[in-house]
Amino acid sequence: SLQTHAWKLIRSNGTRLYVRPDDLWEVNDVHSRCMNITNSLEALLDAGVKRLLAGEPFLEKPLADELAWGIG
Repeated sequence: SLQTHAWKLIRSNGTRLYVRPDDLWEVNDVHSRCMNITNSLEALLDAGVKRLLAGEPFLEKPLADELAWGIG
């Protein structure tokens, strides 16, 4: 899983996306309504894991505002 200030992405038994901090109990999966965010976070997670395995920091550069802080 990957969590920012605005989102929580879970990839286990399917992909789920929740709005943070509003959905504290993770009951409103917005994955199908926010595919661009889901795809971006999944790419970030995959790339971050590869960097960690190579001994590098998880993030290559700061997060885009919509990933870090949400859609305004």
